Amino acid sequence: MIETECELSGQEFRPTLLKGKLEYIELRNVTNPGDQATLGRNKGKPTPYGSCTVVTPTRIDPDKRIAWIADFIKKHDRLFRDCGATDFQIQINWTGVQGNMELKVVELEKLAGLKVPVNINYSLQRTSKG
Repeated sequence: MIETECELSGQEFRPTLLKGKLEYIELRNVTNPGDQATLGRNKGKPTPYGSCTVVTPTRIDPDKRIAWIADFIKKHDRLFRDCGATDFQIQINWTGVQGNMELKVVELEKLAGLKVPVNINYSLQRTSKG
């Protein structure tokens, strides 16, 4: 199973400005600069930056999620930057029963075209023996 998302952040980034501009997209961990932090080193203090996570909808076929998130971020790059985002990071979370994964050439090209960091996490799916 593949899940993809993109973390956006920036000192002046206000993710709440995205509300209503991105149909059918889930934004997680929405924080504007100055919001009180609930976790991490700034817990209990105003956050010095804004951030959010753009989550690929579950309706997108798992085999198409890497290309989808790359296309989505590219398409909305100007909107994100106009809202103050300066830092982007693609997250690919992979769960499987084998310890390998493969990226298609088109996925590599789309990710490289974004010129942003890509973080890949792989988790071994435990199978029960019966």
